[in-house]
Amino acid sequence: MAGIRNLERPMGNMFGPTSRKVVSSLAALPLLLLAGCGGGDDPALSPQVHQELLSDPDVTRLTGILEDADTFVTLGWHLTFTFEDGVLPPAVLLGAADCSGTECVSSSNPSERVVLSDVIGQAMAEDHYLGGLTLGERGGFDTFESSGGFVMGSYVAEMLEGIESSPPLDGRSTTEHGLWGMYGYAGTALGHSDRSYTIPDVDSLADIDFYFTYVAGTVSGSNPAGTGRATWSGIAEAIVTATNEPAAGTATVTIEDLSMPRASVDVEIGGAPIGSWTDMTVTDGEYGVVGGGNGVKGAFYGPSHEESYGVFYTDLYGGVFGAMRQ
Repeated sequence: MAGIRNLERPMGNMFGPTSRKVVSSLAALPLLLLAGCGGGDDPALSPQVHQELLSDPDVTRLTGILEDADTFVTLGWHLTFTFEDGVLPPAVLLGAADCSGTECVSSSNPSERVVLSDVIGQAMAEDHYLGGLTLGERGGFDTFESSGGFVMGSYVAEMLEGIESSPPLDGRSTTEHGLWGMYGYAGTALGHSDRSYTIPDVDSLADIDFYFTYVAGTVSGSNPAGTGRATWSGIAEAIVTATNEPAAGTATVTIEDLSMPRASVDVEIGGAPIGSWTDMTVTDGEYGVVGGGNGVKGAFYGPSHEESYGVFYTDLYGGVFGAMRQ
């Protein structure tokens, strides 16, 4: 693990009744326009800074985790249109995804998909744009915050570009947060575009906010063995759904009796509990419960179940976590 470093360069269907007329327009948007490449307003890093980034030992380890990953998991994405002058209430479009191996596809349209290897190729391309990157550590995990794009941010920019129907009037931004240990990676990607989407038959422009949460790595593929209690402690990265702002917290995964493994996950943001999922069956090292406005999907990672990563959502947050065995 290393101390904080900065690599910076200047940076060049849930609808209210009154907004039902826009449903057909929004529902036509693809679930994952993330399978494209490039995008964004930030120019490329200089070759020197790009090589400095890729040669950092923590980033090198992250690259290896992504390249060796046998699992890519997301529960979907969240897209909000906020209309100018309140002419319509905010419209929220939720997308669900089904994942197998390193590929996730739209639950509603299997032809729409994103593959982890595509993400890696874009993230590590020499011409990849990046406005700034802060590397650090928290709770035993390496972390990063980026503007522009790093692992998934460029795909978020591509998503925004794909749905804009007029040039953004006040700019576009993408922000990523990520955490990784030895066997897994968990990340959030957030995009915003000011006053850039025109709704047909509605004389209004809409701000667009989009976030995507996901996990990748090498799963254990088996349940933790033994007797007695086991705990994995770590950190969480989340997006506040109401404001589309990032938030940091902690996470704990617990198995009370390893001889009959059932997992519990507790997440806190800002010291306050925001999600608790208990008594989940563990099968082949995976656990979870999904439904309604509250869910989690996680697994154990590493040959000896050294780590656990997962994706979660509540009525107020969407996010990810990573935890290490204590």
